[in-house]
Amino acid sequence: MKLPARITFFLGAILLVWPALAHAQDLEQSRALLRLIGYDVAARQIETEFRNPPDRFPPEMRAAWRSAAEGRFRAEEILETAALGMENRLEPDEFTALEAYLGDGLGARVTALETAAQDPDDAARIEAEKQAYLESLGSDFAARFDLLKECAQALQMVETSLALVLNVSYSISSGMVATGEVPGLTDEQDILETLAMQEPQIRAVVERNVIGTLAYTYRDLTDKELRAYTGFLQTEPARAIYSVMERAIEQVVRRDSRALGRDLIRLSRAERL
Repeated sequence: MKLPARITFFLGAILLVWPALAHAQDLEQSRALLRLIGYDVAARQIETEFRNPPDRFPPEMRAAWRSAAEGRFRAEEILETAALGMENRLEPDEFTALEAYLGDGLGARVTALETAAQDPDDAARIEAEKQAYLESLGSDFAARFDLLKECAQALQMVETSLALVLNVSYSISSGMVATGEVPGLTDEQDILETLAMQEPQIRAVVERNVIGTLAYTYRDLTDKELRAYTGFLQTEPARAIYSVMERAIEQVVRRDSRALGRDLIRLSRAERL
């Protein structure tokens, strides 16, 4: 039986639009999963940290930093980059399993701890509390250390943190070059070469800081709970999503930190600082 022309047209239009609708639905599901993990809070913390200039900079440099950083390191872009990167990375049942784990029980509890420990609106109190907690640790912490190290590896946290530190170091170094505080460094290539030489030492500091941060963040978890959560992180779906999250941060922060540094150096050469 031949279908009426109007129905045929309608069906054709639906078939053309359906892939776009499905893509939009997948993106929204990815965004929701990232928010469930607390990635939006982590992205907002990154935005806040990179947009605020170091205290040791003179007022004119701080003003230049804020101006150059405006519109960059956007939390929304980091989240969206990760959501786009998740396309075709997970099967529907893997999505469902992740949502179920992170939305209830131990997964939800851990996410709440992670979100509370990286809230940019409460950064000063969190840092003070973390330092006090770490100073209170006794010799029995050694047994916990190995568990935290395994968890850090599963979270890919050292690599992500190292990338952040190197990128913010690039921006800070550019600001110092702009004010003439670093004799011998004159351009981007000098800064990159210096950071490359310093990377092993920076990595060692980052590793210690990561363990300290995790010790504070997961202080209310038992060893059994920490092992269980680490086991979840080592599953293929969890590894896939954390890999996407790491790459999204690296992509946006690397691009914007380089742009910020170049702007600061350019301003200095134009004698505007």
